[in-house]
Amino acid sequence: MMQNISLPLLVNSAACSGVLTEYLSLRSNSINNEDRQARFLISLANWILKCLNIDDQNSFWEGWRNYKQSHQANKYMELGALCRMAPKLLEDKKIETDIEQSIISMYNCYKHSLLSPRSISDANFDSHLDDKSEDLRVSEKVFEAQFRVPLINHLNRWIENRTGQIVVADIGAGNGRVLEVISHFLSSKKRNHRLIAIDPSPVARNECKQRLAPLTTHAVEVINGTLEDARDGKIHELIRPSVSDNLLIVMKGVVHDRVLDASLNYQDTEPDQSLKIYRDQAWRQVDTQSIAKDLTQFLNRWKFNSNGATLLMMESHLVDCKTINQLLGSSPVLPAYIGHALTAQYLISCEHHYSSLQNSDFELQSFQRLINVGLNQSIMSIAQLE
Repeated sequence: MMQNISLPLLVNSAACSGVLTEYLSLRSNSINNEDRQARFLISLANWILKCLNIDDQNSFWEGWRNYKQSHQANKYMELGALCRMAPKLLEDKKIETDIEQSIISMYNCYKHSLLSPRSISDANFDSHLDDKSEDLRVSEKVFEAQFRVPLINHLNRWIENRTGQIVVADIGAGNGRVLEVISHFLSSKKRNHRLIAIDPSPVARNECKQRLAPLTTHAVEVINGTLEDARDGKIHELIRPSVSDNLLIVMKGVVHDRVLDASLNYQDTEPDQSLKIYRDQAWRQVDTQSIAKDLTQFLNRWKFNSNGATLLMMESHLVDCKTINQLLGSSPVLPAYIGHALTAQYLISCEHHYSSLQNSDFELQSFQRLINVGLNQSIMSIAQLE
C-alpha cells in the first residue's frame, strides 16, 4: 500500500496524525468542560476527517488501530493506517531534490505543533515554529512564485502619479526579500526611496539586516515591532510628519497572524461545527464570521499621520474541505492549514477576506485573486487599500 504514496499525500497525512491521536484519546476519556484546548482539538479533528472525506469512520479507525497489517480491506482503512504511519515514514524518507524539500518544508516548520498539539507554546513570536529560518525560506519561495509579479505591477501603477521620495514599509518583513525586490524595481525607475523593515522576530530582523545591507545608496531602517504596534501608531517612523502620502505599507501573510481583539463578542454562527477551526490565545473557539468581523475592526483602528498611506496586502486563504480533498495527492496543503489553526492564526476564505476589506473604512482600490481552485475559490490574493 505504502509504496505508491505520493510525497504530498504522505506529508498531508503526517500533518493530520497529531490532532487525530489527541482526538482518539479525548474520545475515550471524559472531557472537562473547562478544557478549551480539548474542545478545540475535537473540532479541528472533525474538520480534518471532513477534508479526508471519511464516509466510513469505523473503517478509518480500524485501519488506524491495525496500521501494521500489510493489507487493508478498503480505502478508508488504508487512509487510517497511512495517517497513523505517516510521521515515521516521512522521518525515514530520504529527501533528494529541491522540489521534494519544498513539499515537506511547511511540515518541517510546524512539525512539533502538528505532532504534539497539546504542548504548543505561545511564549514568543517564534516559539510555535521548529525552525524560523526555514519558515522565512518558505515565505520567500511563496513570494517569488506567487506574489512578486503582481506586487511589481501594483507598485508600477502606484508610483505613476507620485513625485518625491517613496517610503516603503514592510510589516512582518521576514528576511527582507520583499523590500529588496521593491528597492531594485524603484532603482530601475530612478525613484528615490527609503525602506523600513518591521518585524518582532530577532531571527527575522537579523536575516533582514544582512539581506538589505548591500542597499547602501538608500536609507534602510530595521525595527523591532509588531503588526499591532504599526496599527496603533507606536512606530514613529510611520507617522512622523516627513512621511507623506508617498508611504506604501506592504504586508505579506501578516494580518492572518494578528492578535484577536479580546473584547470581541464571539457569536457562534457556524452551522457546521466541523468548520470551527479557529481559536484565540486562550484556546476559545472562534467562528468564521467573528474572524472576518475582527479583521474589519482591526483595519478601522489603524492610525496614520494626516496624509494617510496606502496598504498593499498579500494574503493566503483557506479553501473548502472538498477542494482540500482534491488537492491531497498533489499539494501539501494540510501542514499550512492545520499548523496555522493550531497556533492561533486565521486563514479565512478569499471571499470572507474580500468582504472584510470592503466593509472597512478603507477604500478598496483593487483586489486580485491568485491561484484559483475549486468553485470560485482562491488560495491567495493581493489587495490595495487607501
